Amino acid sequence: MAGDCQYLEDLKKSIKSGETFGPDIYYSALVGSEDFIKHDKRAIICTPTEYEIGKAPGMRIVNDNTDLDQLMKVSLDIGATGIKIYEGLSTELVNEVTTKAHNFGLKVWSHGIVVPATLEDVINAGVNTISHAAFFTFPEDWSLAKYGSTVFDTTLVSSDKFNQLIQTMKKNKTVLDPTLTLSFRMDKMKSKDDKLIEFKKNFICKFIKKLHDSGIKIIAGTDIFLPSKPNIVPELHEEIRILSDDVGLGKLEALKGATIYGAEVLGIENKYGSIETGKIANLVVLNSNPLSEIENTSDIDCVIKNGKIIK
Repeated sequence: MAGDCQYLEDLKKSIKSGETFGPDIYYSALVGSEDFIKHDKRAIICTPTEYEIGKAPGMRIVNDNTDLDQLMKVSLDIGATGIKIYEGLSTELVNEVTTKAHNFGLKVWSHGIVVPATLEDVINAGVNTISHAAFFTFPEDWSLAKYGSTVFDTTLVSSDKFNQLIQTMKKNKTVLDPTLTLSFRMDKMKSKDDKLIEFKKNFICKFIKKLHDSGIKIIAGTDIFLPSKPNIVPELHEEIRILSDDVGLGKLEALKGATIYGAEVLGIENKYGSIETGKIANLVVLNSNPLSEIENTSDIDCVIKNGKIIK
């Protein structure tokens, strides 16, 4: 997640000390163009009042004059695990930010299309993870203001184009965070064309399956806020089901996408993400086997956090 990193750091420390009850939190420092940071309401809301827009730790405007060494040091000081590349960066700047972040030991997570940097540019920069499979169906000059979030470019439905992207991702060991729950929900909200909605869903699912079969890891992320109503199953369970059944990854691989592969993306796989001697006991204990029915991931008996059972 990205946002107000000062708040996230305080929350992270409070949970770690036991003062506040909650999950372990990992977050990124977001970077984007001046046009994006100064006009996107999310960036404005996530900027603490004592900072000028675009200069807060964790919500930074970057350009060719940015001191990237200073930016990375501040990101580490504020407790970020990685840098999130958002919108409005050139190919050269995406390359520079990614290289610099990796030199400082930070992960790099990115939107698929950053504009003017293209999908292929972002992959070639060596980012660790790309979010939102829908970007594979967007025109390469996409921007939210220009096209909206449900655009579909049929010119990209080309085997040569996609085979090239697959090889580029494989070469760079790029991980995909497809956020399919979000994509399918937004399509239904913003379009009344049922045939197009179904075509997009089938197309994206088939493409993700092809990525997986080519050796590219798929992780389970949602990008959806939890509803405030009680007893609502978190969207992550639906994302796992979609990856297992609709995409066709199978139950075990979908579960890996929500556990060990996610830990690898955060760089914490040596301590978390699988059940092994010496690892931290953060576990979800189920009443029924998800390898029989993937929906059983929500049939939860208890949660174990740092070796302690949470009822």
